[in-house]
Amino acid sequence: MVRKRILFVINPIAGKGKYSETLSLIQTQLSNKYEVDILEWSDASMKLTQQIVNQLQLKPYHYLLVAGGDGTVNQSAQALINRNEVMAILPIGSGNGLARHLKIPMNIAKALHVLDEGKVVEIDAICWDGGIAFCSSGIGYDAHVAHLFAHAGKRGLFTYVKMVLRSFFEYKSKQYSINCNGNTKVVNAFFITIANANQWGNNVRVAPKASVTDGLLNVIVLLTFKWYQIPALCVRLFTSTFHRSKNVIELKTEKCSISSHGIEEIEGHYDGEPTIFRLPMNFSCIPKCVKVLVPQKSEI
Repeated sequence: MVRKRILFVINPIAGKGKYSETLSLIQTQLSNKYEVDILEWSDASMKLTQQIVNQLQLKPYHYLLVAGGDGTVNQSAQALINRNEVMAILPIGSGNGLARHLKIPMNIAKALHVLDEGKVVEIDAICWDGGIAFCSSGIGYDAHVAHLFAHAGKRGLFTYVKMVLRSFFEYKSKQYSINCNGNTKVVNAFFITIANANQWGNNVRVAPKASVTDGLLNVIVLLTFKWYQIPALCVRLFTSTFHRSKNVIELKTEKCSISSHGIEEIEGHYDGEPTIFRLPMNFSCIPKCVKVLVPQKSEI
């Protein structure tokens, strides 16, 4: 019987202390059942997406097994758009937003079992001029924190929370014009998140109703709020009720355009990675473009 081939992609700097553990589990759990090739993302001069594409051209694979966070998953998934290879995720990053949405276990050994026991689903992506996201993208305060986090030196939830607390009262809302489904709204927003998955990561569910398989984007707008509303908003982020706040607008759409008078460039993020967006931004959904392995009981 011919063994299925796996291209195992790992980001050596993702996941504090998990690199050696992950490689060891690959050897013990997979080497007898699969033919495994290892691709370490270490060549900073070439995007991981291109490295994967180059490897896929050398020989066929059944699975792309990705060990890393949302940034590594993003670049890996881009290589599989409209292809037959199936992506499996080992979540060893800081937030693991897409993996958590897909109900993939955070325990590496349990996540590996999804290869044998999981099912294949086709997920959507968020697209704009020059970029693709699979979890979320956005502008405003969350993007500002993403930029601070990228230059913090240390990763992890503690560092992220520290960045949030340090910058929260300094950041000011901005006025945006949002066009969805032919209707335009002018809002003063603390942030605008374009969501495919239901969260940013670490179970911070900014878009609890979002689905990665419905062909639609969930546009989440946090309007300007009073300081005394902060505790309630934070609780809602962790209890899947954020969309019910009177300070939140949620729109579902296939396409969305965002602009802001007098602003041409603004801090943005995609799947937690900081970037600079040029306004106006035009977001759209690419439906069912990447095949992903998820647990059998996962309802996404």
